[in-house]
Amino acid sequence: MEKFGKSQSVTRVEDVRFLKGTGRYVDDIAPAHALHGFVFRSPVAHAIITQLDVSAALSCDGVQAVITAGDLSAADVDLH
Repeated sequence: MEKFGKSQSVTRVEDVRFLKGTGRYVDDIAPAHALHGFVFRSPVAHAIITQLDVSAALSCDGVQAVITAGDLSAADVDLH
């Protein structure tokens, strides 16, 4: 029989640590000073956002930046 042929199971070595709860996921890794992003989308399908007040978001503790589609367009980022 061929090694790693068709229809052969492969012994998985990572299962035990995940079943015991000791496995690490990418979401568990938090480098110092890491920033997190959030994408806000319009709750209305096919809506055109004509203005957006981000001042409340900017005033929140820990917020480093709020980047809008207008900011990306101004930086010549292709949005399509």
